[in-house]
Amino acid sequence: MYQRLPMDIPVRFLTEYMVLLCVIGAYATIAVNVGPNKQALRGAESVVLPCQYTSDDAAPTVRWWKEPDIPGQPRTRVYHVTNGQAFTGYADRASIVDQASLKLMNVGMLDEGTYVCSVEKNTDYEEGSVKLEILVAPNPPSISSYNPPLEANSKRQVVARCTSEGGKPEATLSWYNGSQLISGGLSDDDDDQGGTLIQDRDDGTFNIISDLIVALSRYDQGQQYFCQVDHPALDQPQKEYIQMEVLCKYLKKCARRSSIFT
Repeated sequence: MYQRLPMDIPVRFLTEYMVLLCVIGAYATIAVNVGPNKQALRGAESVVLPCQYTSDDAAPTVRWWKEPDIPGQPRTRVYHVTNGQAFTGYADRASIVDQASLKLMNVGMLDEGTYVCSVEKNTDYEEGSVKLEILVAPNPPSISSYNPPLEANSKRQVVARCTSEGGKPEATLSWYNGSQLISGGLSDDDDDQGGTLIQDRDDGTFNIISDLIVALSRYDQGQQYFCQVDHPALDQPQKEYIQMEVLCKYLKKCARRSSIFT
């Protein structure tokens, strides 16, 4: 608080004092510090978007907003921190923790986006933004279009198809022969041993389809191939296996035998 000035203070000093107050007021600052971008599983119990601030004023106005999905549209009001008010769509599932951090409950797909924490007092205004990405774990992989026994052939052929449905972002499918990676990722290169197709779903998730395309030889008889799904929402990769059954032109030349030859 400011002290009362003596009544007999000279006018010159009074003028200088008032100028000093104006200068100090002009340099009053607000600083906003938001945390790193966040990821949360769809249906997660809660996620916290960090925001802290410093201000020369004890009671600045603090708000949370959500940037529009379509550029040029107005921001969506999320939470008025100073008044303790959550707006439509966030009532009963938004709260403030750790000074000004936004805690969202029961996170869903519509919560994904960029959130803005703004702090203002009079003409002083600062803001910071943090992105929230919603993750959806894909279904375990399933292998189809595998119809053994397959003929050994020097030409490449579609041996099997692997599908994983419902992930967000897109999962990565890879094919392995034992511990050896033989195809993975997205590629249109003719030399690649597999191709991957991404299908959009109405709920904002994706289906991933990957074909195993190889030239089989007699040495593939009995080999274990598997399709692996990697995704940030999974604690560890998911796998689906097949045992390769190769029909050789001359049975004695097969490197291994399986039950189909006995």
